[in-house]
Amino acid sequence: VKELIAQDFMVKMSDLPDDVQSAINGAPFRHFYTWRAVYKTDSVTTPVRIVVDPTITGLNETLAKGINMLASIPDVIIHFRSFPFSWNTDLSKLYNRLFLDEKDYPFSLFLFTDSLDAAHPPGVYVMLRAWYGVSSTGNQAAVAIEQIAHMFKEEYPLAFNVLSRSRYVDDVMSGANSEGILEDQVSETQACLAEGGLTMKYVARSGHPPPAKASIDGIHVGCLGLKWDTVNDTLSPGFDESFFPKPIKGLAVPPNLDLSQPVNLAKALENGWFTRVTALARVAELYDPCGLWEPLKIQLKLALQQLNNLDWGDPVPVDQHGTWSSLLKLMNETRSDKLPRCFR
Repeated sequence: VKELIAQDFMVKMSDLPDDVQSAINGAPFRHFYTWRAVYKTDSVTTPVRIVVDPTITGLNETLAKGINMLASIPDVIIHFRSFPFSWNTDLSKLYNRLFLDEKDYPFSLFLFTDSLDAAHPPGVYVMLRAWYGVSSTGNQAAVAIEQIAHMFKEEYPLAFNVLSRSRYVDDVMSGANSEGILEDQVSETQACLAEGGLTMKYVARSGHPPPAKASIDGIHVGCLGLKWDTVNDTLSPGFDESFFPKPIKGLAVPPNLDLSQPVNLAKALENGWFTRVTALARVAELYDPCGLWEPLKIQLKLALQQLNNLDWGDPVPVDQHGTWSSLLKLMNETRSDKLPRCFR
């Protein structure tokens, strides 16, 4: 929160000009965001993010979301794989670069206290920028980038192609037939985005070690749910160890039980901790939008069908333990798969 305040993304209402405060206090309706912290351990730059949930208050139901302007994830990945030289980046705090009109401030209020003590009266803050979780923000950001790309199309033609075809929200994944053209793409895209006040967090290139800001392990970079080994230019599934996400009511599940380890999976099956919902959660971790591991996914889905007669909290039957042990062992082995990024 201190970082958000330091970057002028939000401000204490008492620090706003008097006329702006009066307009907020005199508004016929004021809306306060409910918020929480979301943790993403594989993110180098933003491991903890403050997100709001306007669905709880009904704000998302009243805002115009607009048509779906998101690119197709498989299309972006296939395009990324079709060049011998590739690069990717992440736009820095994309949503927070969109300024709100002052007339919208009464709908963008935020309660917070530095002490994080529920007994301490919170102060009123105002979010001055667009925010994650608000239904209209995604398309607003998409429109902003498209306008920037079109406005400077003549000056930065390579950037126009990148931002129009090789972007999913704030993730950019593109490529070229030569390293020279790739570097021209990168420099033009950086310059074009700068015209609209946007910046890249990093630039990861095929054949080169990933930048520190792009990688947790110094080897892989996230690419729309996949892991990209930039030096060897290979792709792997994007999931890692699988822990029980939270304690299961009535079951004494040991904390931090990693189901990707065969001995732990066997223990979970024997003790009835591995339930239908646990099986579904484990299978869902194999995110594969292009179907690169479809033969395994089909087997996992067929095994899930055998659990349809169970309630979500029911343990997997003993006669299916062998099937799940074999499939999850195979799934765990796919974590080390390294498919060529370029399929030309």
